[in-house]
Amino acid sequence: MYEGNGTDLYGFAGLPSGKLNGHAYYNFGYACDFWTSTEYNTYAKLNRNLQYSNDGPARYNSWFTNGFSVRCLQD
Repeated sequence: MYEGNGTDLYGFAGLPSGKLNGHAYYNFGYACDFWTSTEYNTYAKLNRNLQYSNDGPARYNSWFTNGFSVRCLQD
């Protein structure tokens, strides 16, 4: 596992939980992806990717069939 994980200004820590892409699970200990509420098109949605080696999140368009983490917020 990598040791570059931390928290943001709000205390959120995106732990490297990996992701499911099709039928394969990978990137455990290296990265994590979170769904956003924004649809890209009929088949894809925007997601954010956090990696131990990057200072900020990356943005990608991913198929609905992928399995990513979800962050729940309380009002």
